[in-house]
Amino acid sequence: QAGWTVEKQNTTKTNTTATSDSSQTVSIGWSAGSIAAISGIIIFKSSDTDDHGVITVIRGLTSGLYEALHKTGTGEKTYTLTENEQIIRNLDTMTTTEVTVVGADDYSIIANKHSGVKVGDGHTLTVKNVGNVTDEGVVTSAIKGFRNPSESGGFINNSGTINIIDSVAYDNSALNGGFVSINAGGKATITGNTFIANTASNGGAVFNSSSDIVNISGNTFNSNTATENGGAISNSGKVKTNGNEYNDNKA
Repeated sequence: QAGWTVEKQNTTKTNTTATSDSSQTVSIGWSAGSIAAISGIIIFKSSDTDDHGVITVIRGLTSGLYEALHKTGTGEKTYTLTENEQIIRNLDTMTTTEVTVVGADDYSIIANKHSGVKVGDGHTLTVKNVGNVTDEGVVTSAIKGFRNPSESGGFINNSGTINIIDSVAYDNSALNGGFVSINAGGKATITGNTFIANTASNGGAVFNSSSDIVNISGNTFNSNTATENGGAISNSGKVKTNGNEYNDNKA
């Protein structure tokens, strides 16, 4: 089949082109500079015809969640999922003072192997109602795919305050705390969640070293794995657990 050229057009950036010698896929790269997000169009042009299609690019370099976590100054930000959230870069250290992420059963936060967010002292992150598991145990939506192999906390590394409520964590991994790590001095409430198939060296789903009492209650831990300690939870700090269910976790 004929080859084609992809031309990336944007009013604020110099056009970038890439060419393929087949009808398959092509990667387009450009330097963002100080631009937080890029909107524009991609035009597909065949090498032997003038016919082409146009695809609208909604975001180029950040996601809505990333932007919510990185507002300057103090204040509270609520970010509500209205579709699947595709994470296209590491979430880094949040700068917004307080963020609440509100989900829905049908929508996922999909990390695509990027690392999660660091919550520092004086900052608060609440995540609630993200994800769904059917009565048969099938994950239909979740916070999933975060990877942090050299640090702790796949989705969250916490030295501030976090609340994780009624959400689903699936297939996340990190050095310690496949889904979340609570560091010394960090505060956390983790209630009503389902943790499935998360992995780490210590704490397949949760790693806690906080000197404050961490509340982990009413959660379900299924098939989480640690290569060393704590298939579901690894704790070297203070933790209060109540009403959790544990199934097939391994260490």
